[in-house]
Amino acid sequence: MCRMLAIKRDGPEEVSLLLEALAKAAQRDVFDNMSSHADGWGVYAISDQGALHYRSVTPAWEDPAYALIAKAAGSFKALIVHARMASRGEPKGSPLFSQPFLVQVNERHVALAHNGSVNKARLAEWLGFRVDLSYVTDSELLALAASKVDFSSAAELVERLREIVMKANAAKGALNLLAMVVDPRSASVSLACLEEHPHVNEKYYAMFSFSRGDFKAFMSSTVAYYAGLVKSDLSISSGYVNRCPLGEVVEV
Repeated sequence: MCRMLAIKRDGPEEVSLLLEALAKAAQRDVFDNMSSHADGWGVYAISDQGALHYRSVTPAWEDPAYALIAKAAGSFKALIVHARMASRGEPKGSPLFSQPFLVQVNERHVALAHNGSVNKARLAEWLGFRVDLSYVTDSELLALAASKVDFSSAAELVERLREIVMKANAAKGALNLLAMVVDPRSASVSLACLEEHPHVNEKYYAMFSFSRGDFKAFMSSTVAYYAGLVKSDLSISSGYVNRCPLGEVVEV
């Protein structure tokens, strides 16, 4: 149960509005009975000069680092941000459980954020991982699964991860994913989004895309709501916004 945001930009577009919206969504989720996503947050961001991977156990709206990173976000060309509400039975209390998770696969850097739940035991068995699952989140297992597949873009990665979950019979409710793939050899960045869930609590699990020129973004429904991009009935308030098609991988 999480709120997520991914941005890719090549220009002066301001990102602070969406980051403010994510913090509001984490504190009071209008699509989940005003619940809070208070089990930590994290960000992976890249610029032409460097990269930042920060994870915290402090809620996003209470962490001074969130405001500092949001203030500096204009220097980043791509980022993924995630606010966590731990699923029942999942470990919490450490920043190491916060997302996005970062892995390196064939010289590519992968950042993955996940909203939903998968069966950890079945996924770990299919992957051949024999570890104490009480200290591993289902989202971390998904990130580790990236090392088992071949891909050339974020969209291909997300498709492969979905296939793994299905083959492992590990589907357990929603499988909403945001992925960033960075290839340092070509300096390219790709983002992909998957909205996949049973037809329950659609307002909560809905994902939206934003595209205006060289500014692209994917976001959870509550983020779009607090940014003024959608209304409480999920109707769209901006010509730059689209609903991510259910069950389809979208890439920018």
